[in-house]
Amino acid sequence: MLRYMQKSERYHLPNSEQIQLGAKVDPTVHGFDGYVNAGFPQPYEVASASERYVASIRAAIPGLAENNDVASGTPNGVARFQYSITPGNGTFPALGGNTRSSSANAYIYPSLTTKTNLVILTEHQASSIIWHQRRPVALGSRAAGVNFIATQVKDSGNPGPLSVKVRREVIVSSGAIGVGYLHAYN
Repeated sequence: MLRYMQKSERYHLPNSEQIQLGAKVDPTVHGFDGYVNAGFPQPYEVASASERYVASIRAAIPGLAENNDVASGTPNGVARFQYSITPGNGTFPALGGNTRSSSANAYIYPSLTTKTNLVILTEHQASSIIWHQRRPVALGSRAAGVNFIATQVKDSGNPGPLSVKVRREVIVSSGAIGVGYLHAYN
């Protein structure tokens, strides 16, 4: 999963002023060539709040480590968090302006008019993963597609179960509740 996160991320390293104010980062866990921006806001006006946050957590849990980066993969500790933003002092999005960055803004919206094979289905839910039959799932079988159902059908009746096949890979992003459902039925 880390390689997909790094591939999608365009991390903005903290500048010297942000570092002086306490911004810390582990560059080895970030990506720099993706489309989803992340970093510390510029100016870093929340630095004092971040300091108080770290100090209060460490006071509440004596001996808790302070991690350099919340994305380091070391969950036992406290760290200053970065933001999903395009950092910058400008007031226009092109200049940064600390505007929110998201996968929808980075990938979906720009592709709606250019990718003819992109179909976004709202009001649908994945019901199971379709596996290649070459070997059992327990032996590392490859996903071949996804079965899904319409969650709300307006004026057309229930179309029943639907499925889509893939050429390359299936990436499941179903949230804390949905992932349990998919695991139970696969």
